[in-house]
Amino acid sequence: MITPLEYREARNAAKEINNRISAEQEDLRKKLHTIRYEVYQPKIDALEAELDADLQKVKAKFSEWETKRNEELSSLYSDVKKVKQVFEFIDISKEPVDMNFGVYMYSRYDEQKNYLPESRKVYFNPIAVIADDKYKSIKVYIVPNRKPVKKFSLCIVGKSIFGYKRDGNLLPSESRYGYVPGINDEGANIKINIRDAARESELQAWLEKNKSSVMKEFLEEHAELESKYEEAKRLYESLEWQALYLQSKKEYYENDYHNGTETTEYKQVLSELEKLEAA
Repeated sequence: MITPLEYREARNAAKEINNRISAEQEDLRKKLHTIRYEVYQPKIDALEAELDADLQKVKAKFSEWETKRNEELSSLYSDVKKVKQVFEFIDISKEPVDMNFGVYMYSRYDEQKNYLPESRKVYFNPIAVIADDKYKSIKVYIVPNRKPVKKFSLCIVGKSIFGYKRDGNLLPSESRYGYVPGINDEGANIKINIRDAARESELQAWLEKNKSSVMKEFLEEHAELESKYEEAKRLYESLEWQALYLQSKKEYYENDYHNGTETTEYKQVLSELEKLEAA
């Protein structure tokens, strides 16, 4: 068994060793801090500043070239966009749009207010016509809207030949604005809820006062489409534009349409191209 003296000597020896090693460790920590933050950190900061400056130069040059490229391509893209729109108008001219449409609600009652086992469509008659020609048919309706006070809505519903095309809608986004609960349109691509009122007579009076301004901006934009449409049809009278259009259709079926080369439409395009080349 260890004696009390030996115990005290061992404890003191361990304490001395621990203090010595701790002092050496603290000295090493100070040396590490000096190397990291006093010797190398300033060098690292200087290199990072140099790196950042060089990167900024490259980024500035990249941005300069990007701007230059966009400027040079802008006019080209503009021309490409115009040609694509011509193609869209040609598509429309080849597939005339049925201009008929209807506005209706479902009802479980007949004209004599008799209950029906199945609901039927009840169509509304227009109260006015905004436009009606080969490009568009736009009419005004007053319909119930299920609101507790302002129970009636004044709606513009219509159809435009420019409302349907392969890649979307040529019409302004506001051509479909406002939803009247329970009221449906059949075949229309223009539907705008103008205003609500407690009585139908209020809406009729408002329309009489404002009819000249209703859809004014829309009709002006539509007139521009009509002009471009007629110009596209004139362009398509030339063999050069026919070939350009057919080539675009050929590329569409080859690259953008799943199994497009197997379709009847693709074979028809090839046939028409062959006829043009032989002409």
